[in-house]
Amino acid sequence: MTVPSEQFAEHIAQLQADWNPVSLRDLVAALDGGHVPPRAAAVTFDDGYADNLHHALPVLERYGVPATVFVATGFVGSEREFWSDELERILLQPSTLPAALDLALDDFKLHWELAEEAIYDSDAVRRHREWRASSGTAPTARHGLYLQLWERLRQTRPEVRDTVMERIAAWAGAEQVPRSTHRPLTLDELRTLGKHDLIEIGAHSVTHSSLAALPAERQREEIMVSKRFLEEATQGEVRAFAYPYGGAADYTSATIEMLREAAFDCACANFGGAVVAKTDVFQLPRLVAPALAGGDFARYLGAALRLPVT
Repeated sequence: MTVPSEQFAEHIAQLQADWNPVSLRDLVAALDGGHVPPRAAAVTFDDGYADNLHHALPVLERYGVPATVFVATGFVGSEREFWSDELERILLQPSTLPAALDLALDDFKLHWELAEEAIYDSDAVRRHREWRASSGTAPTARHGLYLQLWERLRQTRPEVRDTVMERIAAWAGAEQVPRSTHRPLTLDELRTLGKHDLIEIGAHSVTHSSLAALPAERQREEIMVSKRFLEEATQGEVRAFAYPYGGAADYTSATIEMLREAAFDCACANFGGAVVAKTDVFQLPRLVAPALAGGDFARYLGAALRLPVT
């Protein structure tokens, strides 16, 4: 889910050269008017990482490309990484772990044997550095454990998820200090982003939980509290939302109605496809930006959107 800074700069340069970069706000306004600007491209970031300010914004400024940053407000100023990053650091970075993991909390129960892969060194990390969780494959027992925990935890109540993560960190003897490359925005950094002319701040819930897995009142709280927090922090309106995880199973028609009631104008999902005139503004498709060099990125966009080869 990460792109090196130099490749990100190539992506933005490619968008500026071959596409029509627009703000998400302007794209939604065009959709409401029944059309889409030719070759429009709206850039978005999820979660609220500090590198959105320190690494992405200077590139966006260089090319004059607007972007929307969707922030999970419960992590702003946190002294821990986002839980999925912490899980990656514990399981998929060099370490020696106990040979077996046993977890039992409420209805969350898991037993896993790491066997000889309890020891994971730098060479193993290098061998699997191109691996992506989205592949659905598990080249090692550690990757299998990561996938199983990620899938279970994303559907778990946030308080259970956080307790499970504390137990996993204790089992691994892992520090909970965030890596500088993975830390969330501080409140001051969020305010700085929110003041920038190129940046729109959007809501991404409080706890980054799959909303469909929560009762209706919890969903409403995740939506409303995140909106109020961001509006108070940035002194501006927050009208865009991104569903945590963003799959079709992570929100419902009731979730969409709650967003309408909360005066949101749109919501981004996380399934692929192009925006067309009939696209539902509360189920906007998006393409993941993979770690590809500029030319390969252009070909990826063409293939993903089924554009004719030129």
